[in-house]
Amino acid sequence: MLKTDQKITHRKLNDGYKYYNYAIIHSRGLNHVFDMMRYDSAFFARRADLDNILEKVKTGKVTLNRFAILLAKYDWHGITKPNWTPARLCGDQEYEQIHDPAALYELNSEMTSLRPTKTLKIGTNLELTAPLEDILKVMFDNHAFPADEGSAHKIEREFYVEDHQPITVTLGNYQQTESFWQV
Repeated sequence: MLKTDQKITHRKLNDGYKYYNYAIIHSRGLNHVFDMMRYDSAFFARRADLDNILEKVKTGKVTLNRFAILLAKYDWHGITKPNWTPARLCGDQEYEQIHDPAALYELNSEMTSLRPTKTLKIGTNLELTAPLEDILKVMFDNHAFPADEGSAHKIEREFYVEDHQPITVTLGNYQQTESFWQV
């Protein structure tokens, strides 16, 4: 676990998020993936994807590999009208939407629920300074996404440097109540 003073900000949402929608993003490398996660309020739904990304970072082969990353997104609409934004995808990227909980089981998703137990009415941001590996783990553990464009770009740039230094990013998620993050 990271030792950190949690710089958390909370804000109430008018309506809240009532659904989770899922998609696999297919991509060569990770260019623009974290910016799409930011834009779609999407987070990692499968630990195997996180482990695969971390392994590729260690070997320096992020740009050479194809990824199929299962994402879940906070959404106002259920599976009949998922709110993904495929227009933001780059040329060789695509979303494969998943609407069936049974398919999520088959994909070894850690999340299979299409709805949170209660409406998520609190938007939460955490400012975090840590190495890339720890940031990605905090994202997974807290169903978080880069909260702003600058943070998404910092994370993406960090995949292409050899000497990983701690970076400061802001991560976001949605919760039922004001609470701390797992770090």
